Amino acid sequence: MEDRLEKILDVATSQEKAEITILHNAQVDTAKAYQAEPSASKKRDWDAAKRGYDDQLDLLWRKYFQKGQVLSSRNAAVQWLNDAGYVIGRTKVYEAANAGYIRVQTDGSVLVSDLELYAKAFLDPPSVPWAGDAEAAQEKARLEIEKLKIDVEDRKFKLDRDMGKYIPRRDFEGELAARAAVLESGYNAMVYSRAKDWLFEAGANPKKVSRVMDAMKEAGRELFDTYASTETFHVVFVHDGE
Repeated sequence: MEDRLEKILDVATSQEKAEITILHNAQVDTAKAYQAEPSASKKRDWDAAKRGYDDQLDLLWRKYFQKGQVLSSRNAAVQWLNDAGYVIGRTKVYEAANAGYIRVQTDGSVLVSDLELYAKAFLDPPSVPWAGDAEAAQEKARLEIEKLKIDVEDRKFKLDRDMGKYIPRRDFEGELAARAAVLESGYNAMVYSRAKDWLFEAGANPKKVSRVMDAMKEAGRELFDTYASTETFHVVFVHDGE
């Protein structure tokens, strides 16, 4: 599977490379999420991401490498014809195969060269999409890719959070507020017990100690309020053993 991806990346367009890479990363990330938390919802996410990746990989492989090669079944032949732009359904392809217009190998496979002969002889030329349809399809693909990017980033963040790489902000702010309250209580106790001594050592009037204490407590309150309500934090994580 990875060999096919590398070959496709060598020949695909920039848009196709971006899309298949995002789908590949999505199925890898959802697989890791399921391994970390093997729940039914994680399994559904993984299956959906893997299915989307496999389908796109098969589509690009058929586009760039299957011409002149072998398709595994008549269903695959229907898909090839549709991808090539021919308007034809499964029933008509099966009828053509049963009637001998499309040669089917003994193992049930179909040669692309035989499909091309049949298409040239019996089908209308591939439909050329209207420019507006192409633009709409391109915009849809771009939006899908953006959606996948957001989904992958969201899953990555949730996985990192579950692994302890992030601290919930409310928990951190609660811890700061609690510490600020303890510090303020200790600071006020210190002011009550030592303000008079400080005034005496400074040669000031001890009778004004209550006014000085109030001013010191107010200044301390402003300082601790600022400490407890900080909006931006810088956190350094240190791994065990380092």
